[in-house]
Amino acid sequence: LLRPNAQHRFMHLQGEGEMGKTTLLAKVFPVLAEHSSVYYAAVDMRNEAQSPIELMHILCSQIGDDLFPRFAQAYSE
Repeated sequence: LLRPNAQHRFMHLQGEGEMGKTTLLAKVFPVLAEHSSVYYAAVDMRNEAQSPIELMHILCSQIGDDLFPRFAQAYSE
């Protein structure tokens, strides 16, 4: 996940409740991101009402719309 040569890295956390998935995302990843100069975003994929475009908007907003100027412009239009 933190290999410097990979341009994009993804992790899908799945499991039963109370296993620590949210804690991992909320407490561990910000520290890893700070020390590794990486960006991260957390999206709850259980909400079936969100379209793929809305999920992309959430991801881009969390990471930083300035890194995705074409998407941010297209989404706002």
